[in-house]
Amino acid sequence: CEPRKPVQFISEFKAKVMTLNFKIPLLAGQNVIVYSVGVGQPAHIHELTCQIDRKTGEVVRNKPRCIPRNSAGEIVFRTKEPICLEKFLDKSAIGRVSIRRGEETVCFGVVVSTVKQISRR
Repeated sequence: CEPRKPVQFISEFKAKVMTLNFKIPLLAGQNVIVYSVGVGQPAHIHELTCQIDRKTGEVVRNKPRCIPRNSAGEIVFRTKEPICLEKFLDKSAIGRVSIRRGEETVCFGVVVSTVKQISRR
């Protein structure tokens, strides 16, 4: 990274994800583990923004109750501790995430937007 613009530590971000084949749909409030660049960080699903058609990319439903398997959507995640992430359009190497729940990978995707971590002094 550039010395003038270091990578942000964030605790909330929105990701556009594609879900895999799993049993229980993704719901707001579920605990997950966010993996980026080999580092896993406990988090939870804060909000389901929209469900997206996997083939066309069009929004199917705003504010869905759940995101089922083999579909796509935008989800807001909140991590327990700050994590090093950037928007995928800015830095593609650290803008990708995979999400695990328990022992299974439930989705993967790219970071669409981030919320800067507020320093606690």
